[in-house]
Amino acid sequence: MANGIGKISGTAIFGLIVAAIGTIVAIWLPAAGALDLDVERNFEDFSVLFTNLAVIALLVERTIEIAWTAQRGQQKQKLEAGLKIAKEASPVVPADVQKWNEKLIDYRASTQRFALRTGFVIGLALSLGGVRVMEVIFDSSHLTYNQDMLFSTLDILLTAALIAGGSKGINDLTSRIKKMVSGV
Repeated sequence: MANGIGKISGTAIFGLIVAAIGTIVAIWLPAAGALDLDVERNFEDFSVLFTNLAVIALLVERTIEIAWTAQRGQQKQKLEAGLKIAKEASPVVPADVQKWNEKLIDYRASTQRFALRTGFVIGLALSLGGVRVMEVIFDSSHLTYNQDMLFSTLDILLTAALIAGGSKGINDLTSRIKKMVSGV
């Protein structure tokens, strides 16, 4: 289909798969009595974990920013200069301004996609190396082997996604957890 209507993107399919797995895990693990969440006991661990995770995310963000600027910084400058020239032309041609605006928007969107994908890959490597979120929050010692493998896999993916999402998202999550704990 030429206009893309009716076509399901890879991101949508991935989201549906993650949602399905998350639903199955959310029903299966607690029903098996496998996970123990003790918010009061783990609050200090939460604070340390999310502070460390925010620092890691900042480092990843800065690394990606440096790599991206070195690789495509000149292209951004050309697009911004083209937009400026189009806006300052006499007479101003709205179609030219719109064309340069669209090019700059496309550039920014591709930058965001690159940053998210690269952040996820770096986050995946860090998570495979031992940086994990769920293992600090949950007591998984009662899991069967299969449940533990699923739990570890989801922990790796969740941690990678959190790191890819950046430090702002982690700081927001930390604030929400602090509010939740103070309301307990």
